[in-house]
Amino acid sequence: MKKLLTGALVLGMSAFASLNVCAVNQPYADNVASQEDIESLYTFTLEGTEYTLPLSVDDLKANGWDFYYSTDATTKIPGMTVQGCWMVKDSNEDKAVVITLLNATGNAMEMQSARVAGVDVDANSTLEFALESGLKIGSSSDEVEAVYGSAGDEGNYTYEFSEILREKGTDLQETMRDMSLMFSEAADSDSTVFRVDEESGAVTEIELNYYKTFPEDETEVSGRPAYLDEYKAPAAMGDSVTPMTFELDGTAYQLPMPLSVLIDNGWTLDEETVVYGLGDNSSVYLSNGERRINVGVENLDDMMVNVQDTMVTSIQFFLGDDWSADALKTPYGITNKTTDEELKTLLPAVNEVEIDGTSGTLEKDGLRYYVSDYKADDSDYHSYSAQVSDMESDENRISVNYSLDKANTPDFIVIYCDGEWAY
Repeated sequence: MKKLLTGALVLGMSAFASLNVCAVNQPYADNVASQEDIESLYTFTLEGTEYTLPLSVDDLKANGWDFYYSTDATTKIPGMTVQGCWMVKDSNEDKAVVITLLNATGNAMEMQSARVAGVDVDANSTLEFALESGLKIGSSSDEVEAVYGSAGDEGNYTYEFSEILREKGTDLQETMRDMSLMFSEAADSDSTVFRVDEESGAVTEIELNYYKTFPEDETEVSGRPAYLDEYKAPAAMGDSVTPMTFELDGTAYQLPMPLSVLIDNGWTLDEETVVYGLGDNSSVYLSNGERRINVGVENLDDMMVNVQDTMVTSIQFFLGDDWSADALKTPYGITNKTTDEELKTLLPAVNEVEIDGTSGTLEKDGLRYYVSDYKADDSDYHSYSAQVSDMESDENRISVNYSLDKANTPDFIVIYCDGEWAY
């Protein structure tokens, strides 16, 4: 069998993300023309047992299947997410199958409790596997079209043909053809995919994905994470970028911090209806009078939370005349009124950066300094920026950016927290 991947296979897509296809309508069969009949597309026989997607992990376990990596069972899947993993039958590595697990709720759940929404079998497998239609690994593309019709026919299903390159051995590649069947009334990501060897015309892989949801999947926010209450504001701003502290309107803060702290101190969210599941991160805008900031937020709680109950991991301050002198203070003595020349005094290492063209990098004392100095040839545009990052983690800490054709004070400043943070 092919070598199993280490741990869970993170598919890197939303459970409801659309496949990248260019499709034309295509019928399945005359007797399959409604949503009620779609289950027949996702019925298959695996090692002598018939299953229909979606199914439970317990349905597979009842017939001798289990997670290849025991830790996968209790690995958590964030809400509204799919994740793949290997399962083996009777602890036999030669009887392995890739399944796709769907967590259609808003809260995190263990993989063993998620819904089996997909299955993937290829020619490297020794599994007995066939669809209800009788199609299996080794079937010809003509047989696929005999069941589903040929591209260009009209019907309730859509077909897609595309050329993809897949590795074969270490040095060679082979061209494969995807024949993807999609039900037009279902979620865009529901599909039956046949991968066909272009030379032989034989099916070398069959992939089923059926992301059906149920009323019980709907989730409401039920509370706020306890770790939000563990945040303690610093007594004063420090002089280091680790941890990241700063002062805003005379109040000291430390990243990461609850977004609600900024809200309580007079900053208003542009949008308050967003909710976040485990691991979800994004950015939101806040305003205070005419001043605006863009805040990176993340939720590390298993439960779905409102945006105001996320943690702030970075802040971009959009600076200008609406910001009074020293309204913002950051490490190294940098403020919203620090000029570009003053910055070079506060961060002397930037003067040692050798500019090659328009930018350069210097590594010194565990920090990486990046400088960009760009002057347009056909206009007055002149931008200058200096960025400090941590060499060990390769994470940004602070970035100061100027539009020197307009002013010699920062256009915007971005600060970041340590990416390894956790409460």
